[in-house]
Amino acid sequence: REKRRTKRLRESLRIVPDGIGRLAAKIDQDMIRDVIDAIGSSQVLQIEYESSRGVSVNEDVTPLGLVAKDGTLYLVSVKSFSDRPQARPLHRFKVLRVRPRPALMRTDFNLDDFIRDSHQMSHPLDGHAEVCLLVLDVHPKSVYHFTERPIAKDQKIHRPKCSNSWIRLEVKIPITLLLIPFLCSFGPAIRVLEPPLVVEQMSDRIS
Repeated sequence: REKRRTKRLRESLRIVPDGIGRLAAKIDQDMIRDVIDAIGSSQVLQIEYESSRGVSVNEDVTPLGLVAKDGTLYLVSVKSFSDRPQARPLHRFKVLRVRPRPALMRTDFNLDDFIRDSHQMSHPLDGHAEVCLLVLDVHPKSVYHFTERPIAKDQKIHRPKCSNSWIRLEVKIPITLLLIPFLCSFGPAIRVLEPPLVVEQMSDRIS
């Protein structure tokens, strides 16, 4: 009975990523197994990795977590105690194998905090994920996008007395590569007021 129930659930539950629906990245199943083994047994991973810009990395790392995002899996890891954790997509690894060595104990690391603080592991626009105050005016018919799914916990929405007036939204977030396309996707339903860098980037994109 339990097997039938599990089979029904497996056939009926799905996780669908945001976006236009690109196919999932091809990831070697042995690599997924090795990452899970290394995390479960707290062991070091030997990696050979090539970034999208062709930069190669060959080193031993401590795995801190595995995150599914936008059709692929990301290994979150560090090389030493002082390193900032890095998230690398598994489909770009050339080699990934478990080392018979204990991993570093990073008691200061929390995976949920890392995901939140990196704004869903987004890439900063200029190499530095500096937090800015984003100020928007949102059309009343589109504000539900932000009330149902806020951009961040400290998001503030200021509703005017007139129900037909545009609604002011303020939120502190880092300026990432995905922020501008996200804002552009609303078309004329939003007006970007601050910060100047985002206003400039929006103007360039629209032009």
